[in-house]
Amino acid sequence: MLFGADKGGTLPRRLNQDSTIKMTSVLMTAAAKGDLDLLERTLGGEYGEVTEEDIKESLLRSACHGNKECLSRLLAHGADPNCEDMDGDTPLMIASSNDHIEVVQLLIDSGCDVDLRSERNRTALHMAVWNQRARITKLLLRAGCDVDVRDRYGDTPLMLCARRGYTELLKLLMMCGCDVNKKSHENDTALHYAARHGHIDCLNLLLAQLPNIDLEATTIWGFTPLALAAMNGHSDAALTLIGSGANIMARDRSQKTILHYAVKKDLSSVCEWLLELGADVDATDSDGNSAIFEALNGPHLEMLKLLLRFGADIRIVGRATLNRQYCWCSPLEFAVHTGNLPAGKMLWAVGCNFAEFLKELDVVTIESVPVREWVESVISMTRSLKDLCRIAIRDSLGVHNKERVLRLPLPYCIRSYIACCDDSEFDA
Repeated sequence: MLFGADKGGTLPRRLNQDSTIKMTSVLMTAAAKGDLDLLERTLGGEYGEVTEEDIKESLLRSACHGNKECLSRLLAHGADPNCEDMDGDTPLMIASSNDHIEVVQLLIDSGCDVDLRSERNRTALHMAVWNQRARITKLLLRAGCDVDVRDRYGDTPLMLCARRGYTELLKLLMMCGCDVNKKSHENDTALHYAARHGHIDCLNLLLAQLPNIDLEATTIWGFTPLALAAMNGHSDAALTLIGSGANIMARDRSQKTILHYAVKKDLSSVCEWLLELGADVDATDSDGNSAIFEALNGPHLEMLKLLLRFGADIRIVGRATLNRQYCWCSPLEFAVHTGNLPAGKMLWAVGCNFAEFLKELDVVTIESVPVREWVESVISMTRSLKDLCRIAIRDSLGVHNKERVLRLPLPYCIRSYIACCDDSEFDA
């Protein structure tokens, strides 16, 4: 019920005489409730003088609540269809956000500017897309709105669709000829957003635009869509992009590769495919770390096994935090000082040794009791001839030795042993 009114909507005479009563509140309530009779009487001056501000606020309220008749009456009374609220939102933007299609049509017919921008630089199309209003989006597109308009972040409606995973709206915008390679202020494209958020259907729709879509576009941080898919843990999106021909050797500004991110997120199928396609297993980032350190940091033991089977350099050095100090270390050194016994055993099995530590090993300083006991048991151990042969063969074959080993003219059991195909081969 209207504040200060009886159930029939009639204002008490005493309130009509109260100079403190604002017509704005009366009009806004009438507009919100859709009380056309009260609106007519108020506009007619029955309850006092009506200002332009009163009419503006009432028009915005009518748009918000979808009261077409009230909005039509206000427009006929001279209300500006392009008026704005304190956030710069117009009646068209508000009605578009709230899916009031009849109000949107009425505002368009009244000649409102469909491309006006709010304080966030967003248009009615941005708001319709963000709120997944398909009918409103079609109406705005038919009215000729700018399909590639950018908001204050530089995002177009297409980018918002890719970000939110709105497949049908994305398809609709592409049918209207939007620019699929448009970039935001941070150089993100719609493809970046779809990859970052793992929206496979949107990703496939965008990739269907190949070769007219830029598969290798980079953000200001140097991230390609494939890098974003991997670093956010979206395995399906990453595999889709790889299958579409994305560059698996791409590096970002920190010099990290796709393999670094895939290992860090424990994406086994992505890592295996990358390595099978020739990704550099020993590529280092700006800190000097290869993917093997990402696996140790996890710790991701299956990733470590995969990298070792593909011939990762076990003597490479990288940087890690050991004993509260960020310093250079070897992979085995990292595993021992972080108490990662399974990783230590794997690295030892493929040829690492304690003499390669950058800082001389003091067994007493090893905090993990199981690791300390294991180190004590193997530190003076003489490796078997079989193990020494495996280590020598793997060292001589170098990277991707799994492929090379499996092509050697040797019995399968020997090839399997050398390539560490069986997990038991990693036991030390």
